Amino acid sequence: MPIMDGVQLSSEIQRRYPHMPFVMLSNYDDFAYVRSALQHGAVDYLLKHMLNEQLLLELLRNLRSRLKSGENAETADYRVIATQIQALKHKFVIQILSRFFKHETEIVAHIRAQRLPIDTKKVVPIVIELDQSRDAMARRGLNEEELLHFSILNIIEEVLSDNDNGIAAPISNGRFVVLLSYASTRSAANMDHRTRSVVNRIDQCLKTFVKLHASFSIGVQCEHMLQVPDSYEQACGKLAEKFYLGTNCMIYPDMQSEILIDKMTGLDLKMEKELVAALKLDDAEAVQATMTAIFQSIRRERLSPVAAQMIFNELLGMINRICREMQIDTEHAYSASAPPHEVMASLETLDEIQSWLEGIFHRLLRLLHRSEERIASPNIRKAAAYMKKHLHENLSLGDVADQVGISAPYLSQIFKEEQGIGFLDYFMELRLDKAKTLLLEEKLELKEIAAACGFNNYPYFFNVFKKKVGMTPGAYVKLNKS
Repeated sequence: MPIMDGVQLSSEIQRRYPHMPFVMLSNYDDFAYVRSALQHGAVDYLLKHMLNEQLLLELLRNLRSRLKSGENAETADYRVIATQIQALKHKFVIQILSRFFKHETEIVAHIRAQRLPIDTKKVVPIVIELDQSRDAMARRGLNEEELLHFSILNIIEEVLSDNDNGIAAPISNGRFVVLLSYASTRSAANMDHRTRSVVNRIDQCLKTFVKLHASFSIGVQCEHMLQVPDSYEQACGKLAEKFYLGTNCMIYPDMQSEILIDKMTGLDLKMEKELVAALKLDDAEAVQATMTAIFQSIRRERLSPVAAQMIFNELLGMINRICREMQIDTEHAYSASAPPHEVMASLETLDEIQSWLEGIFHRLLRLLHRSEERIASPNIRKAAAYMKKHLHENLSLGDVADQVGISAPYLSQIFKEEQGIGFLDYFMELRLDKAKTLLLEEKLELKEIAAACGFNNYPYFFNVFKKKVGMTPGAYVKLNKS
């Protein structure tokens, strides 16, 4: 064993946890060694070379019987007292944060009465928030959740006990607060170093022992305890920056931070049209580009999580609307056991939300593609795919038939049988569908749209559009913008 031997360990266990029973397992049968172990609280002493299954089971049964008997009454009393002491300490921390105390003398009296390892001068609050705490708790039952909170608090207090200058308390599910004091420390650099050391140790211990990540927000140093609530509230507010910084972040008071904007603007109309158009044109690259632009805009404007939520809800509404129009089951689009609003609530950073939403839109693209496949034969699908890529060209029936690998007369026949219209009419519908999409994007001039859709000149495009759609291109845009 490093640092100490078994006897020293048993002595330390008795000092820290006097009512904790333990068994010494050793290679040594020296009398002095055995006596020291028993004097330091060991309930039994076993030699490794004599240990077998039967002996171990007998020992465990005896221990269980002793714990169930009157011997554990003292331990039970101790646990009740320890729980009460812990509750008083937590209540004291909450009272400080809620401005319950009006004079520092009241705080000093409580610290002395409870013998708390903290001073009222040079206090630094630290807010600890478990990342994905809802998921972490959802995977556990009520008893396990309580045990997890106990384990986390125990880890924090073990780290604090090494410096003997701080106390901790749970604030809410997944959130804890630590108060450190540096009354006898003069150097600001030393205080900062010690605080960072505590934060890093808690972080590593949480990852190692309970397999959880957490984010930390350190408040500004307070000259006296009555200033702590203001510093604590500022630290809590800065935790919102986790939305941009990502999980397992550490936010220090000297870090440059920007104010998050609560501007409720919703999704940019132009971007919304571009995204719908890209979906309808089966353009995966355009879908990705538009989604990237939407999230770049959120980052550029530094929208708060609440303001950004409005945009996310509109994107979900768009998905639902397209699924209804195309008769696609929304469950297939979301591909999750939980409802989308619950999944959204469990995501804590902008990167997580962007990745999740992009995945849904790309899944929707595949579903739209499959939907088209179900209503057309392979030959028609091949022909339509080729025609969509060459709408700006003057394709003939023979050109498309060669690409599909069938004769022109046969292609003409299956167009009429399956689509109810001839090749030229079908090609014209594809061109007009693209024209409608480009019109709503409002990126190109009307003449540019006509050329992109294969119309030789604008007047011809204008007349065909009006005849087939029942209104002019301008009227179509105005109608669909309202």
